Amino acid sequence: MAGTFPNQFNIVNYLYPEDYNTSVADLAQTLPVMSFFESKFGQYPFAKEKYGHAQCNLNGGMEHTTVSFMGMFDRDLIAHELAHQWFGNKITCGSWKDIWLNESFATYLSWLVIENLDGRAAFINHKKNKSSKIVNRADGSVYIPDKDSTNDARIFDSRLSYNKGAVVLDMLRFKLGDAKFFEAIKNYLSDEKLAYKFAKTADLKFHFEAVYGKDLTEFFNDWIFGEGYPSYKISAQNTANGEVRFVVSQKQSHQSVNFFEAEIPIRVYGENGEVFDTILNNTKNGEVFLVKIPFNIYKFSFDEDYHILSTYNTTNFIQEVLNIQPTVLTLYPNPVTNILYLDLPQGEFLSNSSIINKIGQTVINTNTLKFWDVSLLPSGVYFLKIETNIAVKKIKFIKL
Repeated sequence: MAGTFPNQFNIVNYLYPEDYNTSVADLAQTLPVMSFFESKFGQYPFAKEKYGHAQCNLNGGMEHTTVSFMGMFDRDLIAHELAHQWFGNKITCGSWKDIWLNESFATYLSWLVIENLDGRAAFINHKKNKSSKIVNRADGSVYIPDKDSTNDARIFDSRLSYNKGAVVLDMLRFKLGDAKFFEAIKNYLSDEKLAYKFAKTADLKFHFEAVYGKDLTEFFNDWIFGEGYPSYKISAQNTANGEVRFVVSQKQSHQSVNFFEAEIPIRVYGENGEVFDTILNNTKNGEVFLVKIPFNIYKFSFDEDYHILSTYNTTNFIQEVLNIQPTVLTLYPNPVTNILYLDLPQGEFLSNSSIINKIGQTVINTNTLKFWDVSLLPSGVYFLKIETNIAVKKIKFIKL
């Protein structure tokens, strides 16, 4: 018996008699996986009937509604075929070109089982191993192009339709955050226009955008419809004014994508054991970031948790401290996501500051601080109003 009371249902398995004892032990893994999936994605879609497995002579499995045909009973396959009851059976891809809506999700859900049951370290290591195989080739999109829409081998390509799509889902999770990511998926699964019917990629994109509150066209164009992946070259250097200067350059493995915009996770380390995490919102090649960090760093790392599909990355820490003396007033980064910084020219001193919205309301008032946490402000246009020993100024910025 599985499911959450009162929506419980039977688990019915059809097994070879000679394999019964081993199979029963292996199939015990179904219950914790089912419970986990229901906690994340809602009630098992066919709870009024049953779920189960039918042992057969297959190299893998096949997700028939309510009874998956199974050639073996390892946990990864159990999780993958069970995930298809939501992604593939409750909502079926509307064309072969959208097969990733079935297979990438089923693959990623089996990875989430690793994270939930084995721990974060095992999950990260699994992503690392899968990513290393995806980047063995420089081409390939998650979405099936028109020319391959009747090619079975391409439709069910494990590198692209399964694993690259799963990595891209993990990237979306990192971009949106867990709460919004899982909320969007639950909304997608409960959409009455899609549930027990068909969906295409645009339908999923709609639900992610509705919860995220921002357009994801660039992300989908790069990572779902585009081919390949980026390679990064990142340098870091302490500056004399308590910042670290990062320079980020990128190459793309395939001409279909001009640039992979991405939030880049950076971890910096201090000589006294300090650790500081920051994210660089990389939107152009050769982009320079100045980040306030409360200690001098001696090394840094890029994407330790494998949030971005990339390879052939290099990092360079420059030992010499950079002496930056601002000559003009600078407000950065602009647009901003989290922390907004102000640099004033030599000889100009701040006496008062406030952030106002476009209808003139003061939303932050901080006097002489030269950095502001704007992460909780709604997206939109704002103005930083400052009073210095030289002038009163109003500077426009955009909160993403």
